[in-house]
Amino acid sequence: MLTFLVPLLATGLSLDVFSFQMHRPPIGATYAGSTRIAFVGKQDVQLSILSRTHACIQLKGIVTLNDDISYDLKNGAFSFEFSERLTNILDKCFCSIQNAKYKDDVASVEIYIKVLRLRRRVYLQRKLYKDS
Repeated sequence: MLTFLVPLLATGLSLDVFSFQMHRPPIGATYAGSTRIAFVGKQDVQLSILSRTHACIQLKGIVTLNDDISYDLKNGAFSFEFSERLTNILDKCFCSIQNAKYKDDVASVEIYIKVLRLRRRVYLQRKLYKDS
């Protein structure tokens, strides 16, 4: 492996940039999952990766909305920024989305319903094809 990396380093590519690319979700990938919460209902979450820093989140259920988000990924943990519109809707529903993670081509988010003090992790599996 070292013989493979030496030419890359000689061209100015750092190991940090090389490893950074390997641990990100592929552009164009879509991840989907859902959870059912007693007395509240079902929540579907879908995340489509648009670029290295932007994705589209689609929510259907308790909260229904399609919106773009900005994100970054370091050591498997997502940091993200929602639009003002999505933030306002989540606040009105007394919900939040937090603790997003990515590992082994599986994304996950934690949905927190404030009034119930309930946290539910939703695992988003990569979709291998687009729905018709």
